[in-house]
Amino acid sequence: MDGYSHVWVSYIFHAATNRSVKATVRPPALGGRRIGVFATRSPHRPSPIGLSLAKIVRTRIADGATGSILLAGCDAIEGTPVVDLKPWIPGADMPTVQHASCATSNRRERWTSPGSGKHDTEIEIE
Repeated sequence: MDGYSHVWVSYIFHAATNRSVKATVRPPALGGRRIGVFATRSPHRPSPIGLSLAKIVRTRIADGATGSILLAGCDAIEGTPVVDLKPWIPGADMPTVQHASCATSNRRERWTSPGSGKHDTEIEIE
């Protein structure tokens, strides 16, 4: 991962308590308005797979075969099983349209980029 600034983290929502999935949910950012679950970032999904963009803080190679990576801004909780890591590539991973029809101005004001320092959570993957 040397040379990359961010990484996509695929993980399992292992601590999600609601196993019954509904087609629509009420995200707090939308003030109780119901929208389809696939139009949200809700952990209560038909498939318990999560995806997060995180900043690479540090990589460390232990013996040439194993190592660790320290990430910031990953919205997973401690102990979350990580399935895969993929490098974030600016030219390929940044769409030209950066809005969603269901997003409100209130939601956009609260957004901070991964690793910006606001709401960062550091995790270490070994």
